[in-house]
Amino acid sequence: MASRIVAMCVLALAFARGIPVAGAHANFIPDWTFKGPTLAGWKPAGEADWRVENGEIVGVPRTADGGWLLLDQSFQDVQLAASVRCEAACKPGLLLRAEAVPGGGMKGILVSYAPDDTAEAPPPN
Repeated sequence: MASRIVAMCVLALAFARGIPVAGAHANFIPDWTFKGPTLAGWKPAGEADWRVENGEIVGVPRTADGGWLLLDQSFQDVQLAASVRCEAACKPGLLLRAEAVPGGGMKGILVSYAPDDTAEAPPPN
């Protein structure tokens, strides 16, 4: 148990100090990469319109609830690199391990990129 706590503290300290932590090998070759120019392989959910513009995925919400853009296939042992930009008020995020629930809707693990949902780690003592 103590070794787990030490490992978690080391990772937390690495993240707090901005040290890159990655698990992919230098010879990692992705199974799939978004290259545009269409959203083939993606499906929209919710109240947003999605398109590809200049090699980027652009989403425009139709209501305050917005929407999601989901991949048509599942992946395991994922490495993801992405950047998110909001031109207006938005709550960007990444939904992992998403699955439909009875009665509609989805559940999963939300990694929020919204500025008011993130916190800065306190400096180490």
